[in-house]
Amino acid sequence: MLPGNVKSVHKTNMNGSLETRLTAQDTYGTPTETEMYALHGSGLVVIFLSIVGSAFMVCDSLRIGKHKTLSGRFPIYLGGLNFCWSVSHSIDHTWMMVLHGLNPPLDACRTLGGILSIFLFAEIFLIDAMALFMLATVHFKRQFTLGDYDWILIVLVIGTPIVYTVIAGAIGALGPDKNWCFLNISVPEGRILLAITVAAALACVGLPAICFFLIYRILNAHSKETKGLINNGDFTGAVIKKLLMFQMSVTISFMGIVLHGIAVMAFEYSPMPLVFVTVLTVNSGGWINAMIYILQEYFGVGTPANSSSRNPSSANTGKGSEAGSTFTGSMSQRKPSSAPDPSSIQRKSSAVGAGSEQPAPALPKASAPLSPTSIGPEISLQRKGSAMASPSPIRK
Repeated sequence: MLPGNVKSVHKTNMNGSLETRLTAQDTYGTPTETEMYALHGSGLVVIFLSIVGSAFMVCDSLRIGKHKTLSGRFPIYLGGLNFCWSVSHSIDHTWMMVLHGLNPPLDACRTLGGILSIFLFAEIFLIDAMALFMLATVHFKRQFTLGDYDWILIVLVIGTPIVYTVIAGAIGALGPDKNWCFLNISVPEGRILLAITVAAALACVGLPAICFFLIYRILNAHSKETKGLINNGDFTGAVIKKLLMFQMSVTISFMGIVLHGIAVMAFEYSPMPLVFVTVLTVNSGGWINAMIYILQEYFGVGTPANSSSRNPSSANTGKGSEAGSTFTGSMSQRKPSSAPDPSSIQRKSSAVGAGSEQPAPALPKASAPLSPTSIGPEISLQRKGSAMASPSPIRK
C-alpha cells in the first residue's frame, strides 16, 4: 500500500503513470483480492442484466408503437440512458477485474468518468422532467408538447449534463474513484462535485415523490367530486400503484450513490459493504425498470380488473397499451340509467327533416389513456357533468 498525499502526487506526476494511479487508489484503502473480484464480478452481473433489460424495454416499446406518443417515449428514453450507462460502466469494471484492481490510465479514466457523469445526470433530469410533466398534465388537465422531436427535453436532459461535465473536467474533478472511474474523490474538487451529485440524486428521489403525492391528492379530490356519477376508484388505485412502482425503482437506483457520497464527505472514505451496495444499486436501474415494464405490460399489474394492459387486437395497429382503458372511457362506468337508447337517437334524428342534422346524445369521451409504463402523463380529468362529448352528427 502506498498511502500519502495524493494531491502532491498529482501535481508532480499528471501523465497517468502507474505510481499516480496506485497512489490514488490506496489513499482510502484497497479491497482485498477476494473483495475486489467479488465487487467487480457482481457489478458486471448486474450491469449485464441491466443491458439486457434496457434493450428489451426499448425494442418492445418500439415494436408496439409507444414511440408515437410523448408519454410512451419517456420509458424509451429512460431505457436508452440505462443502456448507455451500463455499457459505459462495464468498461472500467472489466478493466479492473482483468488487471487485478488497477484503474485504467488516468486520461482514459477521466474520459470514462465524464461519459458516466453525462448519462447519470441525464437520467436524473429525465426522471425529474417526467414527474413534473405528469403533475402539470393532471393539474392543468391539458396535453403539453416539448417541441418537434422533443428537442426541449433533449436539450435539458443531454445538453445540461454535457456543460456540467466540461466544467468538471476543466477543474480536474474527473478520474478514479478507487473502485471505478467517475469523480476523483482524492482531490477537493472531486469531493465537491460528489456532494453536488448526492444533492441531485436526493432531488431525483424527493421531487417525484412530491409530484406523485400531489397527483394522488388531485385524483382523490376528483374521485370525491364525481362520486355517484362515475366509478373511478379502480382507476385512482391503478395510477397510484404505477407511480409507487416507479418511485421504488428510482429510490433503489440512487440509494447507494447517496450513501456513498455522504460517507466520503463525512469520513473521506466509504466502507467496503457500502461500496458493494453502491455498485449493486446504481447499476440496477435497467433491469428493475424492465421488470416493472414486464409486470405492467404483460401481466397487468396495476391495471383495474375491468381493463386489459395489453389489447391483443391493438398489437397490429401499433397502439399497444396506448389503446387500453381510459379515465372517462372503459376505466369509468356511467350509471346504466344515463346510457342513451340507440333506437331513440335514430327516431329523434329522423324527425328533424331532410337535409338537417341532429347531434346525437353525448357519449363518454375517450381521453388519452394511462399507459402502464408511461406512468400516466396523459391522464385527462373532467368535471362533473362534462364527461360527455358530442360525436359526429347522424345524418338522415
